[in-house]
Amino acid sequence: MAGVDGIVSGLNTSQIIQSLMEAARGPIRAMQGKVDSLEARRAKFQELNTLVQALQTAVAAVDQASELEAFSATSSQPSSLGVRVTGAPIAGTHAVRVTALAQSTLLRSSSGYASPTTQLKAGTMTVTVGSTSTVVPLSDAAGTRTIQGIAAYVNENLDGVQAYVLNTGSGSTPYRLMLEGEETGAANAVSVSISQSGGGASLAFSSMRSAQDGTLIVDSTTVTTPTNSPANILPGITFDMLQTMSSNATVVIGRDTSGMAAKVQSVVDAYNALSAFVKSQTGTQDGAVLSGDATMRAVSRRLANVLSQGYGTGNLAGLNAIGIGTAQDGSLEFDSAEFNAVAGGSNYDDLVEMLSGASGLLTGMASELDVITDPVSGMMQPRLTSFEGQIEALQDRIVDQEARLEGYEATLRQQFSHLEVVLARYQSTGDFLAAQLASLNSND
Repeated sequence: MAGVDGIVSGLNTSQIIQSLMEAARGPIRAMQGKVDSLEARRAKFQELNTLVQALQTAVAAVDQASELEAFSATSSQPSSLGVRVTGAPIAGTHAVRVTALAQSTLLRSSSGYASPTTQLKAGTMTVTVGSTSTVVPLSDAAGTRTIQGIAAYVNENLDGVQAYVLNTGSGSTPYRLMLEGEETGAANAVSVSISQSGGGASLAFSSMRSAQDGTLIVDSTTVTTPTNSPANILPGITFDMLQTMSSNATVVIGRDTSGMAAKVQSVVDAYNALSAFVKSQTGTQDGAVLSGDATMRAVSRRLANVLSQGYGTGNLAGLNAIGIGTAQDGSLEFDSAEFNAVAGGSNYDDLVEMLSGASGLLTGMASELDVITDPVSGMMQPRLTSFEGQIEALQDRIVDQEARLEGYEATLRQQFSHLEVVLARYQSTGDFLAAQLASLNSND
């Protein structure tokens, strides 16, 4: 019979063993189901953790007054003097004029050469950048007896100066060696002295541009700077000196209420993303694998408690006074126009205190998030670690159980094989007895 393994018994032992093994794998299937469930919950909890961290990052960027405040800076002559906010400035108006730009040294070989590889006299070239001098050998061994070789050597070995070969395209000796300081300012001046002898072309340099500091007049005070982008001449402000000026530029530094609103909006958006996730994991809808999760509920409740505090100071009472409200679904609403109106008015200091003061909303939320996300005593990482431990323990049990089942299957096959042997013996004995009985009957 096709598919029958029991030659003697006629039993389909493979099918019987398979059925027995399927029954024996019931506990493994149950454990794998628990693993699948834990992995799904872990993935969602990791998503929750990511959203909590995103909110923490957004809050941390504005939980101090200096971070919440935003400023704008403008120049009445932006083509000559640019101005940028790069720190914590002070609001005000200033008269600024650029009288000299900072420059770097530019040197050019006094003579031109027919080729970048024209042979030079041997010797040395001492390059001084500021107070640091470096000797450049003019030798065949160093590959520096050509202006091309010198340029390569300087760029590879010297700091504060760069070299290149300029093709002027003029005459029979169009190639010049150029040396340029990498930094502006008198302290970064570059100078060269040369000693040569023997056969070959001579090398000397002429100054095309001298290193110098830049100067500008700020509120009738002359300021010297080694760079054309000086920072903190005015607190928190960086100037971009583009060209000299014949008249003062008016630089206005003011509060950027829209920039402040954008910072608050980033917190609101991060909070609402977290709130929407929690809502999606509540109830019995598809994918709500964290429904009823105590940690998720605790995180949501603690953050909601921060929002429910009675914030107010000075002339401002409640978050609604600055355009922040709570919708029926627990998400935050933010009216940037109302916020800008308060930030641009006389209650500016009260607004900053309400949000980023010692008892402010963002300060309190930052503190609560620090507790929630603490890697040791917090609520997120220990729970993720717990998921990992449970999954690993179940997977180890599954491996152990699979090993036992391999032994169980081997035992079953051995038992069924033994059964066939025994049945064969009984069948042989039966055949012998039947033959004897038949013989007796024949004799009778």
